[in-house]
Amino acid sequence: SVKAFVDALAQLDWAEAKNIRIDYRFAAGNPILFETYAAELVRLSPDAILAGEMPALAALRRQTRIIPIVFVLVADPVGLGFVQSLARPSGNLTGFSAFDPPIMGKWLQLLKEVAPPVNRVAVIFNPDTAPYASLAGQPDD
Repeated sequence: SVKAFVDALAQLDWAEAKNIRIDYRFAAGNPILFETYAAELVRLSPDAILAGEMPALAALRRQTRIIPIVFVLVADPVGLGFVQSLARPSGNLTGFSAFDPPIMGKWLQLLKEVAPPVNRVAVIFNPDTAPYASLAGQPDD
């Protein structure tokens, strides 16, 4: 949520009207709005842009190869061709994916921390989707 984002910035001593300006755009899944808003934001020449999902990242990438773009909630940025790797993304794009296999292991670790009695977890995913392909056929742990 925007409030959580602003609260996290405040913990780092960043505040709107004090030392940061944030221009928000919400496309609500509308492909035309993603393109329109990406063009608007690039025209504003910000120091960086946060892309909150894959359609936003795709629209922003079409608009600029100069302004730094930080992405989140992009399932497979490497497989989709946005970056060469998460460790060394290259170009003006960087970010993270919660669906990277090493991070998926962290999910279970966090689950054990918040719910120690849990011993059995079920997972459903599509092994034909790039972020999950490496997990298909792995033995149960």
